Amino acid sequence: MKEEKHSYIKGLLHGIGTLLTGMKVTGREFFTPKVTEQYPENRATLKNIAPFPRTAYHAGYENGNNKCIACGLCQMACPNDTITITSESVTNEETGKKKKILVKYEYDLGACMFCQLCVNACPHDAIRFDTEFENAVFDRSKLVLTLNKNKKQNDIMTLQLIVFIVLALFIAVCSVLAVTTSRILRAATYLLFVLFGTAGIYFQLNYSFLGAVQLLIYAGGITVLYVFSILLTSSQGDKAERLKNGKMVAGAISTIAGLAICLFVMLKNEFLPSHFVHGELDVRTIGHALMGMEKYQYILLSK
Repeated sequence: MKEEKHSYIKGLLHGIGTLLTGMKVTGREFFTPKVTEQYPENRATLKNIAPFPRTAYHAGYENGNNKCIACGLCQMACPNDTITITSESVTNEETGKKKKILVKYEYDLGACMFCQLCVNACPHDAIRFDTEFENAVFDRSKLVLTLNKNKKQNDIMTLQLIVFIVLALFIAVCSVLAVTTSRILRAATYLLFVLFGTAGIYFQLNYSFLGAVQLLIYAGGITVLYVFSILLTSSQGDKAERLKNGKMVAGAISTIAGLAICLFVMLKNEFLPSHFVHGELDVRTIGHALMGMEKYQYILLSK
């Protein structure tokens, strides 16, 4: 009994010592500065970026000219044909000699494997790689980058940004007018403009289904609102004023302009997918299309 008691106490002390050893390691790591990046919450202060190349860019300009001389060595060195160089020959007026200049430098980020063979092949250090890794896009064509844009070209706002700013200002102004006007018909009209602007943003984001729903459903709702507003606010003594010629001309011009815009949008965009199969769709196909996780689809989350 004495030996068993001694072995029991010895085992108990050994277990406590092992526990304290483990707690020592845990306590030391608890007070050690953390190196794990809480991405994407700390995107603004992200410092510990893996030093791997992720995106190619042109290194800079000398005397206002791009360092690239369009020699094509980087294009030949690329194993995936991700680089396409367009050049032309110009004659120097002073010397009379022809010189090749760069016109367009296209780089397909989606096909690049970041081997940096193009960087090693460049004799003028005109192309480099950085560690920018947030390159996810919905459209593969946006991964084809033009690298020979100078600083002025990069500072110019794109057409999409201009359209978005115009739509945003239009929505903001109409929203303020909708809640500040004292006439219900004008409020309904401004609300209709707000919904049209929202549909325009949907179309700009390539969400054609949401844009179409916004126009069809809410336009019908505003029509009903018009009817109720007229019935609730009009009296028997109110009569519609005869429109002046100027208003009629303005209305006709607005109608023609709206029709032209609608025709342009319908002809410019392909609303019907190429894989559309004529005939009635079953419930399973519609369900997968509505609750999928891909683009233009939706997913229902339950808490």
